[in-house]
Amino acid sequence: MCTEADEEIHAVAEPLKMASAPDHLEDDFPTDTLTINRQELVAIHKDLHRSLRGTVEELIQPINTRLDDFISELRETTKKADANTATCVTLQEEVRHLQDTNIDLSTRLLAMENRWRQHNLKFRGFEEGAEENTELPVFLSNWLAHALQLEDGVAPAIAKAYRLGPLA
Repeated sequence: MCTEADEEIHAVAEPLKMASAPDHLEDDFPTDTLTINRQELVAIHKDLHRSLRGTVEELIQPINTRLDDFISELRETTKKADANTATCVTLQEEVRHLQDTNIDLSTRLLAMENRWRQHNLKFRGFEEGAEENTELPVFLSNWLAHALQLEDGVAPAIAKAYRLGPLA
């Protein structure tokens, strides 16, 4: 019946059996002094195992610490990215809404401008400098009252007037 300890001993002892000592050692030492009893072999195995385990743990510890730091930084970055994504989606929805509103308002403005243009009057044929001494709305109001032969003191109210320049 083979136990786990026996298997470990065989695993360690097998390479020792296969390895041959260098020629100069065989001459200096008798072969019977190179034998190791089972207890010594188990003790050597355990010492090596402990030593290797400690060394490996010492080497892995800083790596694990850095890995933990990277993982926590990655989690924080992921949270920030998720928050930024949510904000971006919200802003995109708001931009779409504002674009729709802008299109609607632009359409309404164009319709209103077209309605107001229907009420605009254009007069041609005034001599250059005829309105020199008065403001243009007052000049047009007086001219319309005279042209339409309205009663004295009665004149149309003109809110705005623009001079387009000479027509060629």
